[in-house]
Amino acid sequence: MFKAVIGIVAALLISACGNYSNTTSPLPGEGNQKGKGSTEVSFAQIKTEILEPHCISCHKGRHDVYENYQIVKASAFQMLARMESNDPSRRMPEDSPALPEATIALFRDWVNAGAPEFGNAKSDTPDNKDDNTSSENRTISFSQIKDRVLDSYNCTTCHAQYNNYARVKGALGSISQLIMNNEMPFPQKKGEEVIPVRAEDKEYLLTWINQGAPEFEDGSSETTLDTELKPTYLSIRNNILGPRCTMCHNSFGGRGPKNFDSLLEIKKSDENPKSPLFDFDDPFNSRFIGAIIARPGQLFFDPMPYVSEFDDVETEFPPVTDEELKVIEEWIKLKLPYDESEL
Repeated sequence: MFKAVIGIVAALLISACGNYSNTTSPLPGEGNQKGKGSTEVSFAQIKTEILEPHCISCHKGRHDVYENYQIVKASAFQMLARMESNDPSRRMPEDSPALPEATIALFRDWVNAGAPEFGNAKSDTPDNKDDNTSSENRTISFSQIKDRVLDSYNCTTCHAQYNNYARVKGALGSISQLIMNNEMPFPQKKGEEVIPVRAEDKEYLLTWINQGAPEFEDGSSETTLDTELKPTYLSIRNNILGPRCTMCHNSFGGRGPKNFDSLLEIKKSDENPKSPLFDFDDPFNSRFIGAIIARPGQLFFDPMPYVSEFDDVETEFPPVTDEELKVIEEWIKLKLPYDESEL
């Protein structure tokens, strides 16, 4: 049962990242809240006319949190992208004809208006709340969410890409679903039970989502998802290591080197003179790349990423592409720059 849950978690998170990486428009609630449009459409109407007949009725169980307004709001842009997709393998509802254009247009108008809970209401956005607020009503920033939820419950240890605001914003629908369903976070040691996020911390996360999941305390968001892969640790972590490697290579796992969430830890693993990870004179010959491609003679029998019978994770990860390998090789050649300022 535990392995099944882990498989679902990994698949959802990878899917969520993929969905967002193919989009270019801002997410609902992103940036200045005052730029929203207006609509008479409410969440209740969206739920009755779209979610119940086309989504909730099929996705029972892990998607039953679509009954929750805040979570639907967080997922709204990704949901719209799936409804509009011309690719039958990505389009939702799955294995069905595309939704009627009038239905998609209704959902699109709601999303473009900021996905409000109440049509033309003044009480469903942070801008209209009483300024005489307590600390619970102040705008929450991503750094606060990261400190109280993502870091405290070790989410970023296994999912290194969630150190990045844009990655979290893009996957927020799946992240919130898994947390609300007590399927996240993973246990700290193999075989242990999942320790769910406390109710007050779930509420804190939902409050942030309902505020539009802003990056900063003033309610704004400047960061956008840069999908161009660069020869820096941050870019490689967010695009390759986080989605594929840190599920096993983390401070709680048995795979070495551990904790791909930290460049410092990666460099420590390279200090072993008998089996250094990197060859700066011949980057492609590095053991780091050898593990990815299962190079003969370096004791790697399966290309990375792969999941063995000893891992809790049961899912398929996409292989590292030739283009990604070239960027990793360039990163090693440049002696592991952390970010673009070191290029």
